[in-house]
Amino acid sequence: MTTSQVPLFPAFAPSGHSWITSAHLAAWSGFGPRAAFNNDLIEIVFAPEGWNGAALTDRECGLVRWFIDSQAAVHDVMLERLFDEYPSIRGQLRGYFGKEERKEILPKIREPMQLKKLTGFPAIYVHQVEKDGKPFIGVQLRCTWDEEHGVGILLHGTEVLVIGGGDTARTLWIAKRYVKS
Repeated sequence: MTTSQVPLFPAFAPSGHSWITSAHLAAWSGFGPRAAFNNDLIEIVFAPEGWNGAALTDRECGLVRWFIDSQAAVHDVMLERLFDEYPSIRGQLRGYFGKEERKEILPKIREPMQLKKLTGFPAIYVHQVEKDGKPFIGVQLRCTWDEEHGVGILLHGTEVLVIGGGDTARTLWIAKRYVKS
């Protein structure tokens, strides 16, 4: 397996215990505060946990390329599944907010795109594990109902596996559990 010291596309930079790059992802524009700036330059973190410090391999760069090439499909399925889960989230948190507060924090919504007004988008995490040539992708969103932790979604390719707290998106052991199944 060959390695790329400085991959040409996307261009990565080491950052602490991971690699970081950015890409223009048009489908991902419009989340929370970014909507005002119409900024579709999104940070992508490769190997958010467990990176061994080695240079990225072509296979690893390919996992991020897969996400970039499939970003619209990943976005759409992630938003659809979060929309499907949203009534349950509202129900679970109903007692934590007063009636007026709920209207702002957990309003009734009719379509997935309305979730973008309730969420902010910090980063995409592409894990260093794969299955059947598809990466495990974590999406962490700031959200009105959990400002401290946000909501995390873990996908394998375009299949949503888990929706949970924000750390669900970047936790390697959760992705590894699905590699084995």
